[in-house]
Amino acid sequence: MHPWIVVPLWACLAPPSSPVRSDDRRISREEATELVYKAIDRQPVTRLPGFGLEPLSMPNFPQFYFFEGTWNNSKPGSGVSGHWAVDARTGDVWEPFSCKLLSSPGLRSELARIRREKNILPRDVRRARRDKPCF
Repeated sequence: MHPWIVVPLWACLAPPSSPVRSDDRRISREEATELVYKAIDRQPVTRLPGFGLEPLSMPNFPQFYFFEGTWNNSKPGSGVSGHWAVDARTGDVWEPFSCKLLSSPGLRSELARIRREKNILPRDVRRARRDKPCF
């Protein structure tokens, strides 16, 4: 007589290694902040006194993190120095008013690392770029 081994059905269907869950693939707000800094690291705006990034809420663009650049402007006028959006699915950094996708050596390197870690494929990036955070 042969002994029977009982294995739950789900164990037979599970892949040998669990894939990255979609929520684990999303870029975090902290990562998005660092990506903006990498994208603009050589721009003069970053040398303004007290320059920093403030998160903005944009409910019409739920897949993006938005940021406003601010600085300590001691003269009359605006202390706003720019706006950026980061796609939480890919890490792409955009200037929403010009609808420009940004790139820099530091950004490309960081995006390659993050996308490799989160298993974000080139086809995922191409699909996501159809949705632009443009005003």
